Amino acid sequence: SAYRPTNPASRSAYETLLNILSSKQYLGNQPSSILRGALEEVLETLKDANYRDPERKEVISKFLTGRGSSLPDAVFAQMVQLGKAMDDYEDYKNRASGQNNNDDENDNNNGMDDEMG
Repeated sequence: SAYRPTNPASRSAYETLLNILSSKQYLGNQPSSILRGALEEVLETLKDANYRDPERKEVISKFLTGRGSSLPDAVFAQMVQLGKAMDDYEDYKNRASGQNNNDDENDNNNGMDDEMG
């Protein structure tokens, strides 16, 4: 199931980011399911603690435009702020993966359960 914002601030940020993604310089006029999927992909990158900002920007830029350096700094900065405003995303991720703790220190086994060998 897809991420759905659960509070007004997250909902507002979600709608703003959706508007950015659907602008003609990025994904344009796509079905809402495509835009929502893309938004989740962008959010996943923004929230990924393994990336530093320059890497995040490059990944998101490639995803949206096919080129690594084409995302303007101002747009990326806005995306970062919107990502921070969607503070219920971690809860959603934890529910989605069946985890209810925030301790993902040992969670570098790509989703494989430790019991599997």
